This record gives sequence, C-alpha cells and structure tokens, in this order.
Amino acid sequence: MAELSAGAQKVKLILEEGFHADRADIPPLVAMTDLLLEVTQASGATLSIKRTGEKTFAITLGGEAIALDDESASRLIRLFRPILARVAVLASETSTSPISPYGGAGEFQFGSDPALGFKLEFNNDTRKPYELNLTPATVTHVKERTTTHETEGPAL
Repeated sequence: MAELSAGAQKVKLILEEGFHADRADIPPLVAMTDLLLEVTQASGATLSIKRTGEKTFAITLGGEAIALDDESASRLIRLFRPILARVAVLASETSTSPISPYGGAGEFQFGSDPALGFKLEFNNDTRKPYELNLTPATVTHVKERTTTHETEGPAL
C-alpha cells in the first residue's frame, strides 16, 4: 500500500486524534473542524468525506483514499454532523447565497486572506447520506464576515 501524502496524513491524524494541544484555547470540535479546513486549504486539493454505511466512511483528499481505524471511525460517526454544522455556520457568515445547516452548495471565505476560501457541497439531512466536499478556491461571491465563532461550539 502506498504511503499517504503529507496532506492526507494530516487529515488522517486530525480525524484520529481530534485536535492538537496547541489549539486548547478553543473547543475541541471547533479546533478539529478548523484544522481540517486549514490542512485542506494548504493542500489545494478537494476533501471529501461521505458516510457510506452504518459505521463506514469514504474519505479522500485529492482523490487519495484515507482509511480510519475502527475507534476513529466510531468517533467520526458521533462528530460528523456537528462538523457539518460548524462548516455551515462558517459558510453562512460569508456566503452570498443562503447556506442551510441541513445542506447545500456555495462558496465561503476562510482564513486571513479574504480572497481565499472554499467551494462547498454538503448534506446534513438524515434522509440522505451525510457528505462533505470542500474544494480550496479563490472566492468571489462572498460578503464580509460580520461575526466569529472561534470560541463557540460543543466540546468533544
């Protein structure tokens, strides 16, 4: 089996470990989600996470498959919908199109450069498989961020 790229290794570590001690100043779920966004943005590749079964996920970064151990997959089952909700909040802050917490598509700004962000497609509706697709992009259809939620969010 081929070794994972640096970006895929980081995504795997975040999903397995949850968050890093250097981000202990913010709630773990917020830190975990923000780290996933930062790593995805730095990689320049699309992150795709899809729940494919009761206890399984298909996770890729730039098409590179990322496998999780059973314990990490079980944790992700509990955390995936809150992660999707966190992304929806971030997206709704700067997207010019409405982003529902239950799913949708659009683009949003993320990070210190106002021109950088993500194209987003996700589903957080119980009637379909939960899914998240984030593609780093130069964003053009965004509004200025008016709030921040860096210190809000549930603990793991």
